[in-house]
Amino acid sequence: MPSGLEQAKDPQLRASAKARGSELKQAGVNVNLAPVADTVPAEIGRANEPIGKWGREYGSTPAAAGKGALAFARGMQDAGVEPTVKHFPGIGRITGNTDLTATGISDTVATTTDPHLAPFAKNIEGGTRIVMVGSAHYPKIDGEKPALFSRKIVTGMLRDEMGFDGVAITDDVGAAKAVSATPVGERATKFIAAGGDIVLTADPGRGEHHGHRHPDHGEGRSRLRPAGDRLGHPGAHPQGGHGPAALRLSPTPRSRRRGSSRRASARGRGRRAPGARSARRSRAASCPPAARGRWPVGP
Repeated sequence: MPSGLEQAKDPQLRASAKARGSELKQAGVNVNLAPVADTVPAEIGRANEPIGKWGREYGSTPAAAGKGALAFARGMQDAGVEPTVKHFPGIGRITGNTDLTATGISDTVATTTDPHLAPFAKNIEGGTRIVMVGSAHYPKIDGEKPALFSRKIVTGMLRDEMGFDGVAITDDVGAAKAVSATPVGERATKFIAAGGDIVLTADPGRGEHHGHRHPDHGEGRSRLRPAGDRLGHPGAHPQGGHGPAALRLSPTPRSRRRGSSRRASARGRGRRAPGARSARRSRAASCPPAARGRWPVGP
Protein backbone atom coordinates (compact mmCIF):
# COMPACT_ATOMS: atom_id res chain seq x y z
CA MET A 1 0.00 0.00 0.00
CA PRO A 2 1.51 3.38 -0.98
CA SER A 3 1.92 6.03 1.70
CA GLY A 4 -0.64 8.80 2.02
CA LEU A 5 1.71 11.26 0.37
CA GLU A 6 2.16 8.88 -2.56
CA GLN A 7 -1.58 8.25 -2.82
CA ALA A 8 -2.21 12.00 -2.91
CA LYS A 9 -0.34 12.16 -6.24
CA ASP A 10 -2.84 9.76 -7.81
CA PRO A 11 -5.42 11.72 -9.86
CA GLN A 12 -7.65 8.64 -9.72
CA LEU A 13 -7.30 8.06 -5.99
CA ARG A 14 -10.98 7.28 -5.47
CA ALA A 15 -10.88 4.59 -8.17
CA SER A 16 -7.61 3.20 -6.82
CA ALA A 17 -9.08 3.03 -3.32
CA LYS A 18 -12.15 1.27 -4.69
CA ALA A 19 -9.90 -1.38 -6.27
CA ARG A 20 -8.10 -1.96 -2.97
CA GLY A 21 -11.39 -1.95 -1.12
CA SER A 22 -12.73 -4.60 -3.47
CA GLU A 23 -9.87 -6.88 -2.46
CA LEU A 24 -10.76 -6.36 1.19
CA LYS A 25 -14.42 -7.02 0.45
CA GLN A 26 -13.56 -10.26 -1.34
CA ALA A 27 -11.58 -11.32 1.74
CA GLY A 28 -14.63 -10.76 3.95
CA VAL A 29 -13.54 -7.41 5.40
CA ASN A 30 -16.15 -4.65 5.56
CA VAL A 31 -14.37 -2.01 7.67
CA ASN A 32 -11.00 -0.39 7.02
CA LEU A 33 -9.37 1.57 9.85
CA ALA A 34 -8.19 4.25 7.42
CA PRO A 35 -7.78 6.94 6.10
CA VAL A 36 -5.62 9.35 8.06
CA ALA A 37 -7.13 12.86 8.08
CA ASP A 38 -4.34 14.38 10.16
CA THR A 39 -2.59 17.48 8.86
CA VAL A 40 1.19 17.44 9.42
CA PRO A 41 2.57 20.96 8.90
CA ALA A 42 5.54 21.13 6.55
CA GLU A 43 7.71 22.62 9.28
CA ILE A 44 7.12 19.52 11.44
CA GLY A 45 7.18 16.89 8.72
CA ARG A 46 9.05 13.72 9.65
CA ALA A 47 9.51 14.93 13.23
CA ASN A 48 5.89 13.88 13.70
CA GLU A 49 6.45 10.27 14.79
CA PRO A 50 3.01 8.71 14.26
CA ILE A 51 2.18 10.22 10.85
CA GLY A 52 4.81 12.43 9.24
CA LYS A 53 7.73 10.06 9.81
CA TRP A 54 6.00 7.49 7.62
CA GLY A 55 4.38 9.84 5.09
CA ARG A 56 0.94 8.68 6.15
CA GLU A 57 -0.68 12.12 5.71
CA TYR A 58 -2.28 13.22 2.44
CA GLY A 59 -0.72 16.65 2.66
CA SER A 60 0.73 19.39 4.81
CA THR A 61 -2.35 21.63 4.66
CA PRO A 62 -5.91 20.95 5.85
CA ALA A 63 -7.19 21.29 2.28
CA ALA A 64 -4.79 18.64 0.94
CA ALA A 65 -5.31 16.32 3.92
CA GLY A 66 -9.08 16.53 3.61
CA LYS A 67 -9.14 16.06 -0.16
CA GLY A 68 -7.00 12.92 -0.07
CA ALA A 69 -8.77 11.39 2.91
CA LEU A 70 -12.19 11.96 1.36
CA ALA A 71 -11.19 10.45 -2.00
CA PHE A 72 -9.83 7.36 -0.24
CA ALA A 73 -12.88 7.10 2.01
CA ARG A 74 -15.33 7.36 -0.88
CA GLY A 75 -13.40 4.77 -2.86
CA MET A 76 -13.67 2.34 0.04
CA GLN A 77 -17.40 3.00 0.31
CA ASP A 78 -17.76 2.44 -3.43
CA ALA A 79 -16.33 -1.03 -2.82
CA GLY A 80 -18.70 -1.72 0.08
CA VAL A 81 -16.06 -1.22 2.78
CA GLU A 82 -16.66 1.31 5.52
CA PRO A 83 -13.69 3.67 6.05
CA THR A 84 -12.58 5.05 9.41
CA VAL A 85 -11.35 8.64 9.45
CA LYS A 86 -8.66 9.24 12.05
CA HIS A 87 -7.21 10.47 14.45
CA PHE A 88 -9.73 13.06 15.70
CA PRO A 89 -9.16 15.89 16.49
CA GLY A 90 -5.78 15.51 14.75
CA ILE A 91 -2.30 14.33 15.74
CA GLY A 92 -0.28 16.11 13.09
CA ARG A 93 1.40 18.56 15.44
CA ILE A 94 2.62 16.18 18.13
CA THR A 95 6.09 14.65 18.06
CA GLY A 96 5.58 11.48 20.12
CA ASN A 97 3.80 8.34 18.93
CA THR A 98 0.93 7.67 21.35
CA ASP A 99 1.43 3.92 20.87
CA LEU A 100 5.00 4.11 22.09
CA THR A 101 5.29 6.99 24.53
CA ALA A 102 3.37 9.21 26.95
CA THR A 103 5.60 12.22 26.26
CA GLY A 104 5.54 14.61 23.33
CA ILE A 105 1.85 13.88 22.73
CA SER A 106 0.31 17.27 23.56
CA ASP A 107 -0.92 19.62 20.85
CA THR A 108 -0.61 23.00 22.54
CA VAL A 109 -1.98 24.88 19.52
CA ALA A 110 -5.31 23.18 18.77
CA THR A 111 -8.57 24.87 19.76
CA THR A 112 -12.22 24.14 18.97
CA THR A 113 -11.88 26.30 15.84
CA ASP A 114 -8.59 24.77 14.69
CA PRO A 115 -8.19 24.74 10.87
CA HIS A 116 -6.84 21.19 11.25
CA LEU A 117 -10.40 20.09 12.04
CA ALA A 118 -11.44 20.87 8.46
CA PRO A 119 -10.42 17.46 7.01
CA PHE A 120 -12.64 15.74 9.57
CA ALA A 121 -15.52 18.12 8.83
CA LYS A 122 -15.07 17.50 5.10
CA ASN A 123 -15.22 13.73 5.57
CA ILE A 124 -18.19 13.87 7.94
CA GLU A 125 -20.07 16.03 5.46
CA GLY A 126 -19.01 13.60 2.75
CA GLY A 127 -20.66 10.64 4.47
CA THR A 128 -18.10 9.21 6.88
CA ARG A 129 -19.77 6.87 9.38
CA ILE A 130 -16.80 5.92 11.58
CA VAL A 131 -14.33 8.30 13.24
CA MET A 132 -11.36 7.18 15.30
CA VAL A 133 -10.58 9.39 18.30
CA GLY A 134 -6.90 9.71 19.17
CA SER A 135 -5.26 9.60 22.59
CA ALA A 136 -3.18 12.80 22.41
CA HIS A 137 -3.73 15.76 24.73
CA TYR A 138 -5.17 19.15 23.75
CA PRO A 139 -4.72 21.51 26.71
CA LYS A 140 -6.52 24.45 25.07
CA ILE A 141 -9.60 22.27 24.61
CA ASP A 142 -9.48 20.01 27.68
CA GLY A 143 -6.67 20.56 30.12
CA GLU A 144 -7.39 17.44 32.13
CA LYS A 145 -8.08 14.49 29.83
CA PRO A 146 -6.72 13.00 26.58
CA ALA A 147 -9.05 13.22 23.61
CA LEU A 148 -10.59 9.75 23.88
CA PHE A 149 -11.59 10.29 27.53
CA SER A 150 -12.77 13.88 27.01
CA ARG A 151 -16.49 14.53 26.82
CA LYS A 152 -15.65 18.03 25.62
CA ILE A 153 -13.98 16.49 22.57
CA VAL A 154 -15.99 13.33 21.82
CA THR A 155 -19.46 14.67 22.62
CA GLY A 156 -18.96 18.43 22.57
CA MET A 157 -16.84 18.78 19.44
CA LEU A 158 -17.34 15.62 17.39
CA ARG A 159 -20.99 14.94 18.06
CA ASP A 160 -22.62 18.25 18.95
CA GLU A 161 -20.53 20.81 17.06
CA MET A 162 -19.76 18.68 13.99
CA GLY A 163 -23.10 16.91 14.03
CA PHE A 164 -21.52 13.45 13.80
CA ASP A 165 -23.90 10.67 14.80
CA GLY A 166 -21.92 7.73 13.47
CA VAL A 167 -19.56 5.36 15.25
CA ALA A 168 -16.77 6.78 17.40
CA ILE A 169 -13.97 4.27 17.94
CA THR A 170 -10.79 4.55 20.00
CA ASP A 171 -7.23 4.22 18.86
CA ASP A 172 -5.50 1.38 20.70
CA VAL A 173 -6.13 1.40 24.45
CA GLY A 174 -4.47 -1.96 25.20
CA ALA A 175 -0.77 -1.61 24.54
CA ALA A 176 -0.57 2.15 23.92
CA LYS A 177 1.74 3.99 26.29
CA ALA A 178 -0.41 7.12 26.11
CA VAL A 179 -3.10 5.49 28.27
CA SER A 180 -0.88 3.26 30.40
CA ALA A 181 -1.53 5.32 33.54
CA THR A 182 -5.27 4.59 33.32
CA PRO A 183 -6.43 1.24 34.76
CA VAL A 184 -7.33 -1.17 31.96
CA GLY A 185 -11.02 -1.44 32.77
CA GLU A 186 -11.43 2.32 33.04
CA ARG A 187 -10.02 2.84 29.55
CA ALA A 188 -13.23 1.39 28.13
CA THR A 189 -15.72 2.96 30.51
CA LYS A 190 -14.16 6.41 30.24
CA PHE A 191 -14.42 6.38 26.46
CA ILE A 192 -18.07 5.31 26.58
CA ALA A 193 -18.78 7.99 29.17
CA ALA A 194 -17.15 10.57 26.89
CA GLY A 195 -19.60 9.65 24.13
CA GLY A 196 -17.77 6.88 22.28
CA ASP A 197 -19.01 3.55 20.95
CA ILE A 198 -16.30 0.97 20.24
CA VAL A 199 -13.10 0.31 22.17
CA LEU A 200 -10.11 -0.97 20.21
CA THR A 201 -7.37 -2.89 22.01
CA ALA A 202 -4.23 -4.48 20.58
CA ASP A 203 -2.53 -7.65 21.73
CA PRO A 204 0.79 -6.38 23.19
CA GLY A 205 2.53 -9.53 21.96
CA ARG A 206 1.73 -8.92 18.30
CA GLY A 207 2.80 -6.37 15.70
CA GLU A 208 6.44 -6.37 16.80
CA HIS A 209 9.29 -7.43 14.54
CA HIS A 210 12.96 -7.28 15.51
CA GLY A 211 12.25 -4.75 18.23
CA HIS A 212 10.33 -2.38 15.93
CA ARG A 213 6.63 -1.71 16.14
CA HIS A 214 4.85 -0.49 13.02
CA PRO A 215 2.88 2.74 13.57
CA ASP A 216 -0.36 0.89 12.84
CA HIS A 217 0.39 -1.65 15.61
CA GLY A 218 -2.54 -0.54 17.71
CA GLU A 219 -4.93 -0.43 14.78
CA GLY A 220 -4.08 -3.33 12.49
CA ARG A 221 -4.37 -6.45 14.59
CA SER A 222 -7.09 -5.93 17.09
CA ARG A 223 -9.93 -7.09 19.29
CA LEU A 224 -13.02 -4.89 19.38
CA ARG A 225 -15.35 -4.34 22.31
CA PRO A 226 -18.75 -3.16 21.05
CA ALA A 227 -20.42 -0.34 22.96
CA GLY A 228 -23.04 1.01 20.54
CA ASP A 229 -25.05 0.27 17.44
CA ARG A 230 -24.61 3.34 15.30
CA LEU A 231 -23.84 1.15 12.29
CA GLY A 232 -26.42 -1.45 13.25
CA HIS A 233 -23.69 -4.04 13.91
CA PRO A 234 -22.76 -4.07 17.61
CA GLY A 235 -21.06 -7.47 17.42
CA ALA A 236 -17.52 -6.82 16.15
CA HIS A 237 -14.77 -9.28 15.40
CA PRO A 238 -11.29 -9.01 13.91
CA GLN A 239 -10.61 -10.20 10.40
CA GLY A 240 -6.91 -10.92 10.61
CA GLY A 241 -4.49 -11.85 7.88
CA HIS A 242 -5.80 -9.53 5.18
CA GLY A 243 -3.58 -6.48 5.58
CA PRO A 244 -3.12 -3.80 8.24
CA ALA A 245 -5.86 -1.70 9.79
CA ALA A 246 -8.80 -3.80 8.61
CA LEU A 247 -11.56 -5.69 10.43
CA ARG A 248 -15.02 -7.10 9.95
CA LEU A 249 -18.25 -6.16 11.69
CA SER A 250 -20.77 -8.97 12.06
CA PRO A 251 -24.50 -8.24 12.14
CA THR A 252 -26.43 -8.91 15.32
CA PRO A 253 -30.20 -9.54 15.60
CA ARG A 254 -32.21 -6.34 16.04
CA SER A 255 -33.55 -7.39 19.44
CA ARG A 256 -30.01 -7.77 20.76
CA ARG A 257 -29.01 -4.44 19.21
CA ARG A 258 -31.73 -2.64 21.12
CA GLY A 259 -30.70 -4.27 24.38
CA SER A 260 -27.04 -3.57 23.79
CA SER A 261 -27.78 0.06 23.01
CA ARG A 262 -29.88 0.52 26.13
CA ARG A 263 -27.26 -1.08 28.36
CA ALA A 264 -24.44 1.00 26.87
CA SER A 265 -26.50 4.15 27.32
CA ALA A 266 -27.37 3.37 30.92
CA ARG A 267 -23.82 2.47 31.89
CA GLY A 268 -21.85 4.94 29.86
CA ARG A 269 -23.86 8.07 29.26
CA GLY A 270 -26.70 7.99 31.70
CA ARG A 271 -30.33 8.13 30.61
CA ARG A 272 -31.16 10.42 27.73
CA ALA A 273 -34.40 12.28 27.40
CA PRO A 274 -36.77 10.68 24.85
CA GLY A 275 -35.94 11.78 21.34
CA ALA A 276 -32.46 13.05 22.24
CA ARG A 277 -30.72 11.10 19.49
CA SER A 278 -33.28 12.05 16.83
CA ALA A 279 -32.94 15.68 17.88
CA ARG A 280 -29.20 15.45 17.41
CA ARG A 281 -29.70 13.94 13.96
CA SER A 282 -31.98 16.85 13.10
CA ARG A 283 -29.31 19.32 14.18
CA ALA A 284 -26.75 17.52 12.03
CA ALA A 285 -29.02 17.51 8.99
CA SER A 286 -30.12 21.12 9.30
CA CYS A 287 -26.74 22.56 10.19
CA PRO A 288 -23.83 20.55 8.73
CA PRO A 289 -20.24 21.57 9.56
CA ALA A 290 -19.72 23.53 6.35
CA ALA A 291 -22.89 25.55 6.94
CA ARG A 292 -21.65 26.65 10.32
CA GLY A 293 -18.54 28.06 8.69
CA ARG A 294 -16.23 27.10 11.53
CA TRP A 295 -14.17 24.67 9.48
CA PRO A 296 -14.32 25.59 5.78
CA VAL A 297 -14.23 22.28 3.94
CA GLY A 298 -13.62 23.62 0.45
CA PRO A 299 -14.73 21.98 -2.80
